[in-house]
Amino acid sequence: MLKNCAMLRQQADRIKELEKLVSDMIYEKSSGVYDRPQIKELSDEEIKAIANNLTCTPDKNWNVLFAREILKKASEK
Repeated sequence: MLKNCAMLRQQADRIKELEKLVSDMIYEKSSGVYDRPQIKELSDEEIKAIANNLTCTPDKNWNVLFAREILKKASEK
């Protein structure tokens, strides 16, 4: 019974935290404080060009480099 009470208190605390986060996000968005940079969609040609221009060495992970370049290019648009 005591374990159940402790678990319920933890869940209630977590719900309060989540409610506060959502409330803060809604406030920030409505007040204009919430300003996330827009990332534009890349064309297939742009993605292929990025992939073709990558140079990798054995010590670097190609997937990570590719993802970084894609995000960088999309945020520049």
